[in-house]
Amino acid sequence: MVVIGPGSRADLIAVRATWGLAVSDDGGRRFRFLCEDAFQYIDGYDPTIAINHAGVLLVGVPDGLQGTSDFCDPLRRDDLRGQHVVDLATDATGRTVVAGVMSSDAEPVTRIARSSDGGGRFELSQDTWTNAEPLTVEVAPGDARRAYATIRVRGDGSLVFARSDDGAARWRRTAARFSGAGGAYIAG
Repeated sequence: MVVIGPGSRADLIAVRATWGLAVSDDGGRRFRFLCEDAFQYIDGYDPTIAINHAGVLLVGVPDGLQGTSDFCDPLRRDDLRGQHVVDLATDATGRTVVAGVMSSDAEPVTRIARSSDGGGRFELSQDTWTNAEPLTVEVAPGDARRAYATIRVRGDGSLVFARSDDGAARWRRTAARFSGAGGAYIAG
């Protein structure tokens, strides 16, 4: 996974690989390695990543969200503590951040969280999916209030393609069907 910082922060590049994270703050001329231990995830787990408008690298982990602007000292974001942050996306400015999150309950509850300050504070959506897992989230490039999500219902394996037009507060299932597909992933 490769993410490039938004707008004036396009000099920031983050790469997630099987061996950890690598970041560049000079447009890709040099990269530095960030070890998995610093972000408190273990081998075999590939976290989701995003870069916000202030150049903060956001890293979703199984028990929350961490962020770092100096690439040395990640700080946990309390709003999503205890939630498995499965996917992250930002709008073109990096100020709006959406996160597909899943609770750690025996029958997990999926929600979409939204931040309008680059990931400083998150609000969880009112709508939930029970016994489901988020797959991907994305913010529409031309409208930061519009977002999309794909979700897998664990019981029957069905896939949901959902859309929000109010800043990820309320979600509606679209008519899209993915019969026979094992997953549905939004890439852009």
